[in-house]
Amino acid sequence: MHLKTEKIKSQKGSIAVYVTVVLFSMLIILSAIFLTSNSAIKSQIATAIKVKESYQADNSKAADIYEELTTSKEPSQKVFTFNYTGSLQTFTAPADGKYQFELAGASGSGGNTYGTSYTGTGGKGAKIIATFTLKEGDIVDLVVGGQGTCTQATARDGTAGGGGGGTFAFKRISSITDSRYQFTKRSINYETLLAVAGGGGSQDCAYRNTSSTGYNGQAASYKSPNNYTAYSTTTKAGTSSSATSNTMGISQFITYDAKGAYYTRNNGRSQGGYGGGGASDDNYSYGGGWCKGTSTYQSTSWSLDTSATGTDGANTGNGYAKITWISF
Repeated sequence: MHLKTEKIKSQKGSIAVYVTVVLFSMLIILSAIFLTSNSAIKSQIATAIKVKESYQADNSKAADIYEELTTSKEPSQKVFTFNYTGSLQTFTAPADGKYQFELAGASGSGGNTYGTSYTGTGGKGAKIIATFTLKEGDIVDLVVGGQGTCTQATARDGTAGGGGGGTFAFKRISSITDSRYQFTKRSINYETLLAVAGGGGSQDCAYRNTSSTGYNGQAASYKSPNNYTAYSTTTKAGTSSSATSNTMGISQFITYDAKGAYYTRNNGRSQGGYGGGGASDDNYSYGGGWCKGTSTYQSTSWSLDTSATGTDGANTGNGYAKITWISF
């Protein structure tokens, strides 16, 4: 009986050990499964956090962009008009955006008609409408052309009519990158946006024994980077009687502040308008502008905007410049 009892105890002990081992093994397996699952869950959670942070960053950027776009304000003044004053004028862009520039050159005048019934008429100034993108604070200096004039002589041999001044838009830039249409004047670097030709003066009608009309400023076939022709380098001091035989413009602005030339004979005076207007003795005089046009005694225009619209002979009287903010 004692031996049987001991055997049963021994068997119970073995079963207990077996059960303990099995339970412990299961515990190890469950722990491993839990740890593995927990690691995967942690990895998934980490990935989800990163995705969320990424979306939050993108949403924040999108919100900033939206805020910037929706809070951008149009300038309170959108249209700026500059008439002839005889001196340099300045436009400062009030906001980022596209601006329409409408510039017209001045007309020339008729020449001397002393003692005759002939008539002299000046050519009309050209016009260009172009679009440029400006940043807030960009500065554009403007030369608005003045009409040419002619004082009648006290003899039939007097002078031609005065050429009308060209109208120019020069944007201030930090450095020169293309000398074809950029230049420096008194330490200021400029880029020529527009140079719109003035009309020419007529012949000395009395001396030539004919009525005469000056050439219109040319702009329908304006010069641009696509059909480049160098600007005229002809200059006149404007302080002595001196006829011109070419267009005056950029170089005249650089050296003589865009003064018009003049010529005198027998108390008559051919006076070119501000903006490089020319003066002559007997022949037609040139209007201010970029360079010579298609015809002799005609000046042509320039536009940096190659899609601009130009019109020959569109303006009578002094030139003007009109700048309009269009859109962001």
